[in-house]
Amino acid sequence: MKRRSWMMFCSCVFGVITTWFCSSGVRAENVALGKSATTNSNWDPINQGPERAVDGSMSTLWASAGHGAPGNPLWLKVDLGQVYDLERIVLCGPDSGVYRGFTVEYILYGSRNDSQWSELGRGTLVDSPDRDLRNDEVFPTEQNGSLRYLRFDGVGGTHWTHLYELEAYPVPEPSTFVLLGMGAVGLLGFAWRWRKRAA
Repeated sequence: MKRRSWMMFCSCVFGVITTWFCSSGVRAENVALGKSATTNSNWDPINQGPERAVDGSMSTLWASAGHGAPGNPLWLKVDLGQVYDLERIVLCGPDSGVYRGFTVEYILYGSRNDSQWSELGRGTLVDSPDRDLRNDEVFPTEQNGSLRYLRFDGVGGTHWTHLYELEAYPVPEPSTFVLLGMGAVGLLGFAWRWRKRAA
């Protein structure tokens, strides 16, 4: 009876732990960080090159040499190095304090092979202290979320096309939560056995 109660207790603990991890907003690492980035337009290749948009710093940026247009986009392309099942992509715009209200209109594309591209989302980044205005989150679907390449196309707006940071987060592996829960249950079992011997 005691053993059955203990097993039920362990099952409850396992459920609580896995539920907590799944619901607490635990995110995978940013797989775009430090990856190869290229562009078709650059205002200052030394200080504002495409690599600045994947360096993890909001004090640096990639800046193009003009305004993009639908027929002539100014783009930034990031190679993630391998195919990932992406859960979300974060695009970080400016809070310059100088050009408040200026905008960058964009279309975000994704590809597995750098030749066939699908649209993931589109929107407008606004130069603003309001995080919700200057940043966008794009959520790929199951049909188009397995990607290696991401391309940010500047297609309009009152700002020159630029981007402070592009971040990409894969779908968290369920096995991670399972292993964490199993590990916690194992530790509880060890503590129970140690307590029983001590008694």
